[in-house]
Amino acid sequence: MKKIMNLGFIGIGKIASAVIEGLCTSKIENAILRLSPGNEENSRYLAKKYSNVTWLESNQDVPDQSEVIFIALRPPQAEEILTRLTFKENQIIISLILLLKYSDLSKIVAPATTICRAIP
Repeated sequence: MKKIMNLGFIGIGKIASAVIEGLCTSKIENAILRLSPGNEENSRYLAKKYSNVTWLESNQDVPDQSEVIFIALRPPQAEEILTRLTFKENQIIISLILLLKYSDLSKIVAPATTICRAIP
């Protein structure tokens, strides 16, 4: 039996929506996607469209329920939103934010240490 991948998304704009659509229409069968409430219209639309996508009621619910977290916030919002959240050491953080430095992100998401940037 394949392990379930719990993927979380904080920030559900155009970039995150494209990644989510890509994952949901791929051959990946074992992924559960959890979406932050930030862009409620996009989040609810994707949750209604795909059975493996869930809209969450708070941003903190994403790191609470996810092993891999995609961060796709606008740079001015990123620090403000992320500093309010608690991350876990074993989580993988994938930043889709162009203007957020790796060093700044690593401080914000500590104690998580597996961090990468995937800039579109």
